[in-house]
Amino acid sequence: MRFPVPLNTQSPSFFKTLNATGFLITLAFISFGNNKLDSLLFEIKKPHHDTVKFELLLEIGDCYYFNNFDTAMAYFTEARELTETNLEKNKKKNKRLNFKYQQQKAKAIRYIAYVYQNRGDLVTASELYFQALEIGESIGCSLNIYNSYNNIAIINYTRGEYDVALDYFQKAIEITEKTGNRFGRMKLYNNMGVLLYDMGKETDSIPKRIEHFKSARDNFDKALQLRIEFNDQWGQMLCYNNLGNLTRDEAKLTDNAVPMKENLSKAIDYYNRSFVLAKALNDLMGMSKATGNKAELYLMLHELDGISMGISWPDSAVYYAGESYRYANGLNSTPQKNNAALVAKKAFELSGDITKALEFANIYIETRDELFSAEKTKSLDEMRVKYETEKKENEIQLLSKENELKEIRIRNEKREKFLFVIIAVTAIALSAMFFVLFYNRQKTGRLLKTKNEELQKLNTTKDKFISILAHDLKNPLSAFLNITSALTNDYDNIDDKQKRKFIHKIHQSALQINNLLKNMLEWAVVKHKTDTTNYEKMNLSGTIDYVTETLSGLVSDYKAEIKNRASEQIHVYANKAYLIAVFNNLITNALKFSENDKTITINAFTEKYRAVISVEDKGIGIAPGDIEKLFRLDVDTRTIGKSDRGKKGTGMGLILCKELIEKMNGGIHIESEPGKGSKFIFTLPLVKP
Repeated sequence: MRFPVPLNTQSPSFFKTLNATGFLITLAFISFGNNKLDSLLFEIKKPHHDTVKFELLLEIGDCYYFNNFDTAMAYFTEARELTETNLEKNKKKNKRLNFKYQQQKAKAIRYIAYVYQNRGDLVTASELYFQALEIGESIGCSLNIYNSYNNIAIINYTRGEYDVALDYFQKAIEITEKTGNRFGRMKLYNNMGVLLYDMGKETDSIPKRIEHFKSARDNFDKALQLRIEFNDQWGQMLCYNNLGNLTRDEAKLTDNAVPMKENLSKAIDYYNRSFVLAKALNDLMGMSKATGNKAELYLMLHELDGISMGISWPDSAVYYAGESYRYANGLNSTPQKNNAALVAKKAFELSGDITKALEFANIYIETRDELFSAEKTKSLDEMRVKYETEKKENEIQLLSKENELKEIRIRNEKREKFLFVIIAVTAIALSAMFFVLFYNRQKTGRLLKTKNEELQKLNTTKDKFISILAHDLKNPLSAFLNITSALTNDYDNIDDKQKRKFIHKIHQSALQINNLLKNMLEWAVVKHKTDTTNYEKMNLSGTIDYVTETLSGLVSDYKAEIKNRASEQIHVYANKAYLIAVFNNLITNALKFSENDKTITINAFTEKYRAVISVEDKGIGIAPGDIEKLFRLDVDTRTIGKSDRGKKGTGMGLILCKELIEKMNGGIHIESEPGKGSKFIFTLPLVKP
């Protein structure tokens, strides 16, 4: 099974399989074949309205999706560029057209994301899905929003973040319920069923497994009922296959042979229904999955009672496994051929046909290598080794006499070469000795050079530190001395308004000195601290909310808005004080270098064993050549990034952020473009649920 990812609300023909596990995503169904592709390529050459051309580009990309990712990506990208051109021409003059073009753009972005997703680039795919979600939210398009939620859920499912996936699926279902979108809800019920089914399979608790399986069945039944109402035969085929898999695994929960056989018989009935629909649709993938699943059930029945009621379970398994591979081969689907070959190998091995078992074992290994699968093949390797060993033993017996003659010739050749070997070894030994001497001399020179460079860097860092401290203390202290001198010498002649103004300036100078010294001291402590940092489990979204609340006055002064898009499900290992300091510096920096009424967006997503967090502003941006300088203390950064408010920084805040993040086993980098804003991206260790 694989999740269906809704792209539109059209007929059930808009689907294709993602991989051999059986999950599905919503793209053009591959059974249409080359005839449809030829027709589409002919049609795209004709003049069409941009709306028709947009859909044609997506459909052509669909047809290439399985066999040529690059070509599919080219058509999807052309569709996106077409909508962006139309948006530029319209420039929001016509609201209806603007809504339509934005909706098309989000759709094209999702198609592009599918390509990245199936290439395994989940980070890029996730970013694109969030782009589509942002477009949907900006125009209030529920279709785009629920599709994006669904896609994001699938990304988290792929990463094993089941709780996060469940949260996004529930959000998507809520939208379809509010809008009355029964077609979209039909697909989401299937998705929820697949997720709950897998959660049941992965838990070690039998009561929880039973509970998850029950919830999965409820969702599959709801999806099936809606598929029947919509006369969606392809969707019914999918539901029957899912119910067959679920019923098969429910049978494994009991040790009693009677209820186990009853469940296996029900599972066979589900697979039979799935096969009938697949055959009517000429769906080779559906037929291959149904027959392959039936073959596995017959193998299970054989384990229960061998031959029963005159039926040879191994023979039935052999027949249906062969049919499954035949359909998969006709489809030319490597993942499905891999699954079918494995089942066929087991069936033939059980029936005693070792030759056919070995043939399918080799097919399984070849297709596994093509898919870069991590599945173990120990039993298959043993069969292959056994076969090769027997073959080599026969060859050894036939060549034994020839080997004896070769040994005699080799002994004679060894005598002749003995003197040459002695000379060669002596020459090599001398060469090695000279090489070692040369290498040690070079290594010593490189080590001295490295130490000198490190010493120079330390001296430069020290000089820079003192320079920053002296320069940035000079202005506030000068202002402080001038004002206090004026108050001391001419206090009685200064009116109250001017006094308040002087006091305000003194306060600003004190704050500036305090912030500078605070950053300097924190940097110095982190730089030279040798004890272990205390880590704790921290909720990322809650920490962002806390820092945002503490900076609410500053945010209000700048008339800015901070959007926290981090999921409440994401937790990281971090030092509380360090993490707060990082967010405080990055958000303050974004406010300082952004215009008023601008939005600062904080995003977060998970990637394997880490969380990826970004603080993005729409400010003045940073030149490419200046980005690498921002984290270096040996470079003067005060001339970089002067804001429209005339403010510029010492660079200590970012240097402190880098030190703190690295102290927490993370990393930080910057993406920026002058005039368009900056994105500060850093990573932290992720707490697995």
